[in-house]
Amino acid sequence: MIAIRSFIPSLMTFPGVVLRQLTHMGFCRLLGVKVLDVRFFRYDTPAGYVLHEMPKGLGAALVLAIGPLLVHTLVGFALCVLALVPFHSYDSSVGALEIFQLWLGLSIAMHAFPPMRDGNNLWQLTKNETARHGALVRISFPIIGFLRIAQRLTLFGFDVAYAALIGLWIPWILLGRVYPSL
Repeated sequence: MIAIRSFIPSLMTFPGVVLRQLTHMGFCRLLGVKVLDVRFFRYDTPAGYVLHEMPKGLGAALVLAIGPLLVHTLVGFALCVLALVPFHSYDSSVGALEIFQLWLGLSIAMHAFPPMRDGNNLWQLTKNETARHGALVRISFPIIGFLRIAQRLTLFGFDVAYAALIGLWIPWILLGRVYPSL
């Protein structure tokens, strides 16, 4: 039953799942991390994954964790801002395209955070490289801490709240400043 409960949101937000795997695989290739297996979407839990070798350094592991997070945040935000513009202007009507675009943006933003496996790899590399790269490790601890907390809170809907923040609340406030008379 748990697998069904966790799979249904992934099925409803499959564009975010697919883009997550594409961006993760792209960052792996960009950093020279060998990709062993990729499933963009499947009818199981997890809904998609990129299996790759352990990154050689902490910097590469940070980029693998943060790169897709930034891509998903920016793409989800941009799609939602464009979809919400008609809600703020008098002469535009809201249609199926805007609703589709909003769903797509929220789906993408919902899958911004790295999976638990990548967070665990990042944590392991951080522990291993503490002596060699003190400054990088000290800078990365708050980032890693945030990612680990966010990963655990996804069990309680943090990914949905993050998508709502990035795709609805912030764009709505920003567009309210652009169209203040509404």
